[in-house]
Amino acid sequence: MISRISIGSALIWFSFLFIVSCQPQGRTEDIRKVDSLQQRLQAAEENFVIDMGSIRKRTDSMNQKYTYIQRNYDDSIGLELQTLLTSYRGLFKRYSQFLSRMQLLEAENITLKERIGNLKKDLTEGNIAEEDFETYYEKEAAIVNEHVEDVRINVKNIFQIEKQYQRDNEKVTALYEELGGNYEDPPDS
Repeated sequence: MISRISIGSALIWFSFLFIVSCQPQGRTEDIRKVDSLQQRLQAAEENFVIDMGSIRKRTDSMNQKYTYIQRNYDDSIGLELQTLLTSYRGLFKRYSQFLSRMQLLEAENITLKERIGNLKKDLTEGNIAEEDFETYYEKEAAIVNEHVEDVRINVKNIFQIEKQYQRDNEKVTALYEELGGNYEDPPDS
């Protein structure tokens, strides 16, 4: 009976050692690398909480005011007004580009999170060789770094033009209302 327990215990012990030895060893550093990419994507995702609806309403308002003024301003446009309208139209284009770019960046962020998640799964399940992982990781890290930088720059650019928007919008709105326009600006949030 003792020999059966000893043999049974030995079989269980050897089975445990065999299972443990088959697990990917020394891959914790690789997992940390992948976790780092996931954290960077998560940080980039936090930039997508910008109220895109308000910015979309703002661009609609800007376009309506600009178009209305262009159609209804009867006097010759002086240099100061022309400069203001050119600046305002440029702001409209930047806001429009921001909206389009953010939609693309958000979709790209989702795709990258899925790819990095799959890489981590392959890594933890031992489905990827160390050499293949390094090659794949370097490529993905470069893509993630570029993506994170694109998100940062896009958001930074929109915040940089805010003061100019506030200044120009006040003047354009006054002219718009003077000409009989009656669009109510969306509240800024």
